[in-house]
Amino acid sequence: MKKYIVALITLCVLLVTGFWEYKCSDTVRIRKHLELGQKYLSEQDYEEAVVVFNEVIEIEPMNMDAYWGLAEAYEGLGDMETAVAILETGYELTNDERIEKRIKELKKSNDGVESEVGWELKESNSIVGRKDIEDTIDLLLDTGRWWLNYLTYTQRENIFGAFVEPLENYLKNTEMDAEAWEALAYAYLYLDDMETCLEIRQKGYEATGDERLIPEEHTLAFANANIFYDEYGRRLEAEYYDEAGEHIHTDIYTYEKGNRILINERIEGQHIWKWEFEYDVLGRPIKRTTIESDYEDLGDYAVYEYESDNVVIEKFNPTKNDWYIYRITYDEYGKLLDEIIVDSYTRH
Repeated sequence: MKKYIVALITLCVLLVTGFWEYKCSDTVRIRKHLELGQKYLSEQDYEEAVVVFNEVIEIEPMNMDAYWGLAEAYEGLGDMETAVAILETGYELTNDERIEKRIKELKKSNDGVESEVGWELKESNSIVGRKDIEDTIDLLLDTGRWWLNYLTYTQRENIFGAFVEPLENYLKNTEMDAEAWEALAYAYLYLDDMETCLEIRQKGYEATGDERLIPEEHTLAFANANIFYDEYGRRLEAEYYDEAGEHIHTDIYTYEKGNRILINERIEGQHIWKWEFEYDVLGRPIKRTTIESDYEDLGDYAVYEYESDNVVIEKFNPTKNDWYIYRITYDEYGKLLDEIIVDSYTRH
């Protein structure tokens, strides 16, 4: 009898232990899958994200994060109808208020765009098909990024060329959206189509009267800066001030065609620096040289070597005693992802 009881207890322990290990295994698996799904979302690999989040739901049908991630993946694919349906299923199972709120946001966004442009973004197979009009406008208006210059002519054509038609369709029904006009003009600027860029700015200014679209040289005042623009919306001169109103420095730009900077001059107090840029046949910078300075850095230069379409190595003064090497990575839109010093040396 005693042996029977001991055997029974042992069996129970094994069953409980096995069940616990099984549950722990599932917990670890779910966590890893959710992390992998988020990685795919950040890389815009939406198809793989769909697979991973579906696997989580199969293991744990009540997992709110899985429904959220799966819906986000379908958003990225431009399939808003499926994204909403997934969130509705998740809400029925979890009653999570965040999911309910997101459903309302998506339905409102979908209805608004559908009524204006027939939801062209959903039907498009282009890169714009994965982003809504608002994100597209924000991207195109982010003109302060030097990183955009690292893109080749072909990359620009593939990216910004895809933005043109959806924006033009949107503006047929929403003529008063000044930011959309400005974004469309920048798309043509990045494509080196100066004539159409100017034409779009003219139409936008006539439709909205917004001073940002003035199709001639003009100045706009901001909190800590006065910016002088040309007729294409490019910065010609920018004066920067601190919170006390004291002048910090002024940047002056001369351009090649499009938005590629040929000369950048900086005035800071009594000091002046001037840098000249050289570009390769693909439209990317290959060298920056200090051609004017009242410091010892006159003649300093940086060369740019491209490892891939999204990685550039910047070598500053590689033949001098003070030098550094940067490795710069950027996404398909030219947005900076990472900048690290690979090597450096400073004389003492």
